[in-house]
Amino acid sequence: MVHLFTMTMHIHPSAMGHVLGKKGRTIRSIREKFNVSTHNTPYSEYQTDYVRFTINGINRDNVQKAIFEIDDLIAISNRWCKENGVPYI
Repeated sequence: MVHLFTMTMHIHPSAMGHVLGKKGRTIRSIREKFNVSTHNTPYSEYQTDYVRFTINGINRDNVQKAIFEIDDLIAISNRWCKENGVPYI
């Protein structure tokens, strides 16, 4: 795939589980739905530094749609963390 557009996000490690999903199902679904590829820096559940998350696609529209869906997942994670006293954002 030729990548003509790239965006990088910085995601709190507490949200990575929601973004990736069980066995990577959620992020695979986003990749297929919007024809994008993704890459993230290694992380652990105990780290406090943000995870660098890069999205590549053939056009800006696909990458932005993927980002909107990922943002929704991060919001869900943040609500769960807030309700359960887990550090986030």
